[in-house]
Amino acid sequence: MLAVLTNRVLEIVWEANKYCGSSYDELFSPREQDQWIMKPLVYNNSKLVYDNIRSEFACHIRLDQSDWDHFYFLKDRELFDRMNTNCDVIFLITNQLFHDLLLDHTLFGEDADRLRGTFPFPFSNVSQIVFLPKSSISLQAELFYRQNLAGKKVLSIHSRGFYDIGKGLKKVFHCVNKLVTEGVVDTIFFASESAKLNQYIYELAANGTNIVRYQKVEV
Repeated sequence: MLAVLTNRVLEIVWEANKYCGSSYDELFSPREQDQWIMKPLVYNNSKLVYDNIRSEFACHIRLDQSDWDHFYFLKDRELFDRMNTNCDVIFLITNQLFHDLLLDHTLFGEDADRLRGTFPFPFSNVSQIVFLPKSSISLQAELFYRQNLAGKKVLSIHSRGFYDIGKGLKKVFHCVNKLVTEGVVDTIFFASESAKLNQYIYELAANGTNIVRYQKVEV
């Protein structure tokens, strides 16, 4: 949405590393952009004609909890316009959902209104462009669902990492066990990048709870 607002090409840098064993192009097949108002979407240093028009002036911005001050670029129109005018390339690192700031009519006026009309459900709309899984992955997911989850009352839990010695997950399973006891759910699908958490859930879950996991690389 920021690329649309600033009329820029969006390049996603998502390469395989210790946190994710697959690159963007190994996981996704983005929708062709000729049907949308976005300029072409590129990823992982794809070669485009746009490469030869880049100049030296680049800006590095972090929209995450490491430096909240950078959010002023989206909350102050003068700063935003200076960034968009002076930065030939914007390198952006973020793990925050900030689309509400871009939809603020008091800051971006008619541009915000057009953006709202194009993306009425921002996360879903963008995901359907950028995060379309490859057909082979969709098939794997469908087969896994049919074999393990179809016809069951499933609660899905995703817990990324072992950040708080499992305290948060322990609180979650207080609720989970109650739902299982009351018959609201009968199967727990659990996903985590942490090998410790993938084992810890068996200590937390009530006896007899059907736990389903997808075996993958863990860190």
